[in-house]
Amino acid sequence: MSQRIFTKWVACSCMILFLSGCVVKEAAKKVMGTSTATLQARRAEGPSKTFYCSYQECFEAIVALGRQKDPVKPWVHKEEPDNGVFDIFMSNLYANPPYIILMGVEGSVDTTEVGVFLERTSHETIRVDVTSLSTSAKTTAAEIIFKQLENNFKSAE
Repeated sequence: MSQRIFTKWVACSCMILFLSGCVVKEAAKKVMGTSTATLQARRAEGPSKTFYCSYQECFEAIVALGRQKDPVKPWVHKEEPDNGVFDIFMSNLYANPPYIILMGVEGSVDTTEVGVFLERTSHETIRVDVTSLSTSAKTTAAEIIFKQLENNFKSAE
């Protein structure tokens, strides 16, 4: 009898975990410090601009502004100076929406996160939203990013 109860308990537990997959996944991201939910929720509060480019082109132009770290040993600093203006904490071109999370924006605490989200507004244009809990980090990052994109692509505004 106890074997039967245990089997039912395991089956119910598995079903609950399966059905609550998204909730568990987001909770795990928050614990690991990799959740973008807070920044996504504040997208409307930040500056945005629209450009004539593809997701890939726009994404690569923004990532090019980042400091380059050794992918094998990211804790090792290179001897030669790096021209990057911030650190790329996380990025995902294939997320919905595609995003880049930056840190190390000049004038802000090194761990202040700035979210850059890309959204298609038409067949030819991408809107770039910049957001952060820090107003100064958001403003500084937006100025740098929008200048880079304006140098590479035509603005749709």
